[in-house]
Amino acid sequence: MAKILNILLGSMIAVIGFLGSVSYAQDKHAGYYYPTPQTTEVYKGRTPVFPEATELSRLAFVTALTKQSTSSPYPPEFVIFSKGDQNQKAIITAVGSERFNTLYRLRALLAMLTSLSRTTPIFKQLQDSKDLTFLDMLYMMGFTQITISDGDQTAHQIIFE
Repeated sequence: MAKILNILLGSMIAVIGFLGSVSYAQDKHAGYYYPTPQTTEVYKGRTPVFPEATELSRLAFVTALTKQSTSSPYPPEFVIFSKGDQNQKAIITAVGSERFNTLYRLRALLAMLTSLSRTTPIFKQLQDSKDLTFLDMLYMMGFTQITISDGDQTAHQIIFE
């Protein structure tokens, strides 16, 4: 009986490993813009997706963030851009070493972006926006995922539901 359970357990681990590799194999940006994500999570957006959310609005959003980050007299710590057939996949990559190289530092970056998001006119118009995050803003704009990376070895991917 124990031998059968070990065989079943080994088979289940192999299948889970295979399924995990299939999902990353379908991520054609992994290995090019960022390393294969070590961690993933699912985030349930707390607002509706805007009906006006389009590929162009997502491009305008990342362009505005890029313009804001490059207007400082200091070099930017990260770049943000979008990829995918409809530019629905947001990517944030550090441009310096030793930045955003742990899950905690990646989450700190999201917290900072949340603070900036709350100053935007779009968040100010929403009721109960004090509880919304940068991830909610991406979700509202029709992004389906975001991948955050140190640009070297660390990447974390969040899938929007």
